[in-house]
Amino acid sequence: GECNIVLSRLTPAGVRVTRRYEFDPARFAFTHKIELKNESSTAQTAAFDLVLTGVERPGERDQGGMFNPTPDALAGVCMVGDSRETFTSREVEDEPEKFDGKIAYAGIDRHYFLAAVVLDGAPTDRCTTRPFTINPKEAGGEVVHGFEIVLGLKEVSLAPGEVKSLDVLAYFGPKQVGLLQEFGHELAENINFGIFGVLSRPMLWVMVQLYKYLGNFG
Repeated sequence: GECNIVLSRLTPAGVRVTRRYEFDPARFAFTHKIELKNESSTAQTAAFDLVLTGVERPGERDQGGMFNPTPDALAGVCMVGDSRETFTSREVEDEPEKFDGKIAYAGIDRHYFLAAVVLDGAPTDRCTTRPFTINPKEAGGEVVHGFEIVLGLKEVSLAPGEVKSLDVLAYFGPKQVGLLQEFGHELAENINFGIFGVLSRPMLWVMVQLYKYLGNFG
């Protein structure tokens, strides 16, 4: 069934920010509605960011090599206009990136899972990557690497008493073709079929159809 959560706070300037989360567990999806209400007697401008955070697993950087590639490196994606910009945690640490323009969606991307937010109903003008590390002492003697994807929302002007809403859609789940196609917004492009995609895509479809009738991929 569905699960809803509502969070609310009043800023010192007098703008009430209400965030409503409506979850759909069966589809690994949820909506995040941000409502802004100017409860002050003067005009206000609301400006804030949405942040996605990815953290590497312990020892993740020790994996991989020429004959043993890392199977599940932490990565991210920003769909800026018609350009799909991708980056790994290592690349962000070496060179943080900033992509200016309308962001269609952004996400934390792993080999089998995707945590993505779609921003059609919450206009943005930039996507910035920002690396971080957690102190070795705080991490039990091992440095933990990660990065943030910072999505800068466009400023919202609010007259006294005015209310405006921003809608964010999100998919936090497995990279299954059917689920991503049902969710839409071109998230299925984040499944990497490799250079043999022209063969593996139809083979996957056949395997899924066989599983429906036989209950076994073997």
